[in-house]
Amino acid sequence: MIEVTLAIVIGVVVVAGATVLYQQAARSAGNVKAQSKTQALAGMIEEFGVRQHRYPTHAQLRAQWVRLREDALMNPWGGPLGPNGLGAAQGIAMSADAFTTPWVPNQYASPDYAGVIGYFVANSGNETKQVTDYDTGRTRTFTGYVVGMWDQDGHDPVFVTGPKFASH
Repeated sequence: MIEVTLAIVIGVVVVAGATVLYQQAARSAGNVKAQSKTQALAGMIEEFGVRQHRYPTHAQLRAQWVRLREDALMNPWGGPLGPNGLGAAQGIAMSADAFTTPWVPNQYASPDYAGVIGYFVANSGNETKQVTDYDTGRTRTFTGYVVGMWDQDGHDPVFVTGPKFASH
């Protein structure tokens, strides 16, 4: 009886450990996908900028993003985007904040944004936006535009990218 109990306890510990490792691997894979998406969007913005001599509006970017990306409305950590990234947002959320307003971690924290990309674009080429990445705590200053994502728990911004940045 003791041996059977001991075998069951060991089995439960092994299964629990495997579950934790699986969750960490899934989160890590999602992080790689999320970072890849933000970098791909930044590349798309840069290409538009070179062709049009200005950065795209939110509507222009959304239309191009959904047309060219099969995963535009998919959450990098699995399943669809949070509800605030679907519908009119088309995976790219727009904020009423001016480009010059700092974008800080958890300023807009909500699981309804999980996996959604935030795109901020300057009205002129001289404006800057400070962004503190939720995961790293690193603050950078961007000129022109900035792209970041809400993570699977709804914390923003993560995987931040954009042009002309400097560390603080």
